[in-house]
Amino acid sequence: DASFGEFVAVCKRLARRHMHSMHRPLAADMAIVRNVLRLTGSLHGLALAVEEHVGSYAGFAHLWTASVREEVGRFLATQPSADAIIVQLAKYAALEARVDGLPPFAAYGPLVLNT
Repeated sequence: DASFGEFVAVCKRLARRHMHSMHRPLAADMAIVRNVLRLTGSLHGLALAVEEHVGSYAGFAHLWTASVREEVGRFLATQPSADAIIVQLAKYAALEARVDGLPPFAAYGPLVLNT
């Protein structure tokens, strides 16, 4: 019975042995090296584009970080007037319009992000 740690160590040794056996022939082929570098650059560019896209939703972060119950409780604790309630509802309607105005998807190369 081998422990999980021993199993991981054996897997790492096998991976190293396999990696060394494949590394030299692959590294010697300049076409493979060029393609690997192109793919690496493409993935890096894709990651930056996706990070920027996800960052564009920062203005909506309160929708998934704030507690609705706490916000409503704080608002109601102020004993708002009818006008204050109407103003608050208008804010939520404007927020809903902003969300509805978001594009349904964003395409970055072969990757499509559904919103």
